[in-house]
Amino acid sequence: MALQVTKTTSNGLDVSYWRVKSLETSFDDSWTNSPSGQLFRFQVEGYHNADYRAQNAGVESHQYHVTGSEYTAIVNAGSGDLRPGIYDWLKAQTSGSPRQAASNLTLNFFSSATNV
Repeated sequence: MALQVTKTTSNGLDVSYWRVKSLETSFDDSWTNSPSGQLFRFQVEGYHNADYRAQNAGVESHQYHVTGSEYTAIVNAGSGDLRPGIYDWLKAQTSGSPRQAASNLTLNFFSSATNV
């Protein structure tokens, strides 16, 4: 399971295969976003293509933070496997403030991605 959408890097390499590489849920009762205290963080790794992915030869990585109702929607979208909900969330990001950490992708980068 992954997303396919192409980005050309500054050195001319096409990155067209993207997958969730890691995810983490944290809790701190001082955070006020609803559901109170929860933070969901995941990393998306980009590969030249599926063959590079099979060799674990990532080209670039981007980290996202999700809280509140968006976190709840991701969790509720799956039955144990959170990746489908994450991919749906990534594809739905078309406007608003960026929710990315350490990422140079535009907010709507994945909006035209297809599931592969």
